[in-house]
Amino acid sequence: MASGQILTELGRAVRHTWAGLNEKILERSYAFSNTLIRRARVFNEGNEIRFALWKERQPTTTYSSYDELPRVQREQVVEGTVKWKHYAVAIQIDGPSLRANMDVGINGLLDMDSLRGLSSNKQLTLFSLVDRQMARAVEDLKFAIGADVYGTGTGQDGDRIQGLGTIIDTSLSYAGLAVVDVGTDDLDSANRWAGKVDTNSGTNRTIGLEDIASMGASIRRGNESAEDIMVYQNNAMYATLQVLLQGQQYFTNDELAAIGFDNIVWDNMTFVRDEMADANTMFFINHNHMYMAIRNSANFEFLGFEKEDDSVVGHVIADLNLVCDDRHRQGKIEDITTV
Repeated sequence: MASGQILTELGRAVRHTWAGLNEKILERSYAFSNTLIRRARVFNEGNEIRFALWKERQPTTTYSSYDELPRVQREQVVEGTVKWKHYAVAIQIDGPSLRANMDVGINGLLDMDSLRGLSSNKQLTLFSLVDRQMARAVEDLKFAIGADVYGTGTGQDGDRIQGLGTIIDTSLSYAGLAVVDVGTDDLDSANRWAGKVDTNSGTNRTIGLEDIASMGASIRRGNESAEDIMVYQNNAMYATLQVLLQGQQYFTNDELAAIGFDNIVWDNMTFVRDEMADANTMFFINHNHMYMAIRNSANFEFLGFEKEDDSVVGHVIADLNLVCDDRHRQGKIEDITTV
């Protein structure tokens, strides 16, 4: 009975001290994953995240007197689905650390009726151990998500986020749909379900501002209001951009700067430094069509502690995945020579 009481008290203490874990995840996080989580859309029930995609325009025509008006005779929308990805990170209070810092073993701690049975100094030591573990766990979880949003995952039924490595591609399937399943764009005749890729077949080359402006123009939709295009690149690529912009007029997004992200605003795009981004690559993200889905009941939730051998272990979990509802509005320039 005492064991369960102590574990409950520990769990409550951690939840109180680390209330708003999702906010802790955002502190000093990586730029792309941070932006996605800050703007995440919350979902609840279901084994999959489902979203609708416009496949064709409605039949529209002109007509004269007595002409027959157009009829909708085909499906206009197709459904995309992505699986939830389940992330967990462990917090461990191990017996050797307890004995070294408090002269109390795991069984001795759990046999107590309450944490109040510890002296004030030992209580402070215990919570200091837990806080260090939680701080490390949060950092490691941020690292994993920050890296995975750029990756390919292990397929739709795999265990990691299916990220930009899959979404911004001209041949790979995503969300259960092949690139030919969503039709072509009416203006440029390219597949709606394929990203824009400017590549040099693996050989780095020098690019100019005209290349950057061209990619930005290709991922816009002219009839959308308040388009939100952000370009993510690693440190070397960001330095290269700064050299390219010498003598040009550019600005800074003060909101991003206030939360610790270096950025440059040029040609109505916000360029952000993100060390997780692939080398020699700039990722152009139209955030009107790219977001993180998070399950409400697993929004960086702390599950509490349980005893495992000579330790007490707890976990923080998150159910999430990256969702893109228009691959045609995402792009990248790769094979760029950096300074």
